[in-house]
Amino acid sequence: MNCAKILLWNTEGNKQALEVLLEEAKFDFLLIQEPWINPATKSTYCPRNSKYYLVHLREGRAAIFVSKRYPVGQWDYEATEHWCRVWLPGYGPQGPGLELWSVYNPPNNRAQVLQALLERPT
Repeated sequence: MNCAKILLWNTEGNKQALEVLLEEAKFDFLLIQEPWINPATKSTYCPRNSKYYLVHLREGRAAIFVSKRYPVGQWDYEATEHWCRVWLPGYGPQGPGLELWSVYNPPNNRAQVLQALLERPT
């Protein structure tokens, strides 16, 4: 498998930026902070015909979009209010795996999010 193409971006709640990314981006993974949140569904934008799977907790401040080139059974995920994580075991030439994080660090609460991540098992 080739090297993964990854984009990290804070869209600052801009729906148009997210729409353009999902339509035109040529990346395997989009790691997004502050995605636009639909007031009716409390989730972010990801149409059914998108070329990405969405990893996102309702009303969460982080999201990861995984290319549909990676079947759902090949990766695991977690999502919380402030971060999302995707793990692809066995990814790469030596099979060590690939772990991706999208973390929103709120300006008034930076230490709490960092501490929660540091307390996770290694």
